[in-house]
Amino acid sequence: FDVKKALDAEGLNIPCIYITTTETYASDAYKFGGVDFITKPIMPDMTINRVKNQLDIALSKRQLHEANLRFNAMVNSLSDAILLLDKNDTIIECNNAAEKLTGFTSKEMDNANINDVVNLSKVSNNRNIHLTVETWISEKAHLANAKYLLENRSGDYFEVSCVIEPIFDKDSSFNGSTICLRVKKELQGNFRFLDETEMLNRIRYLAELVNNQSSIANSISLYQLRLTQLADIESRFGFDALLQIKQELVSSLTSNLRPETIIGFLDNNDFIVAIPHGKNETQIENNILGLLPQTIFYLGEDIDLAFTNAHQIFDEDMFIEDVLEEISKKV
Repeated sequence: FDVKKALDAEGLNIPCIYITTTETYASDAYKFGGVDFITKPIMPDMTINRVKNQLDIALSKRQLHEANLRFNAMVNSLSDAILLLDKNDTIIECNNAAEKLTGFTSKEMDNANINDVVNLSKVSNNRNIHLTVETWISEKAHLANAKYLLENRSGDYFEVSCVIEPIFDKDSSFNGSTICLRVKKELQGNFRFLDETEMLNRIRYLAELVNNQSSIANSISLYQLRLTQLADIESRFGFDALLQIKQELVSSLTSNLRPETIIGFLDNNDFIVAIPHGKNETQIENNILGLLPQTIFYLGEDIDLAFTNAHQIFDEDMFIEDVLEEISKKV
């Protein structure tokens, strides 16, 4: 046993077979790292076969370890982010590119849910994508070709494509999935599109401040705007043009309006602008269209933009849901 301890202390992972005249120490032999235990009298054929068996096992382990090293080197050489999930959408493994793209280390991602790490939304309707097997079933063909907006931990934005492939056991039961995220391009500027849920929650919070007579917000100017030729732009130029339009709309409005302004997009691509006003501030008139670009330059061509809009003031003792419904009817 002391010899085995000395070998282990030197980092030499050598399988040991103990040979003795009694079985008294059998349990200790296995406890101290023995792989087999043979008692005397020795039967040559049996002993040779048991030694050969341990050599075969050791060789298989070494080959498996070397194959694993080669596989990891190959996967980590890819520029695509690869994540391996179990059937509960928990991250089991990831490559170096996934760490770089998401901003999380592999240790931080270990046993984390994929949707807590990857913030992915559709460019077409700004709706978040949940990377689950249900997504694969319902949107597999679309995911592989469509473009998505990914926001990483540092607030950087990337246009990506996504492929989800399921993993099945021998009995054809679902056992997990692999996700591949391919970066199309990194988007400049830390603009952010609020999705419908987050945007409406923020507006409801502002409305609560108004109804509580807060000095921060005494009223809210609400606008709902619609790009009239949206379908034509999508069919002619695709999602990239729509993404650029959204970016320029947000950039133009945020540079001309107060920082507390809430800007976000509904699922139908209408966008909402909510401007809070303090007690002594003058409410903005319905001139927000003058702050929006009339054209954008895309792939060597000017795209003309035209909007319809509705305007409503939210004051104290009003119900924000009623105001939002009314403004939606007007637009």
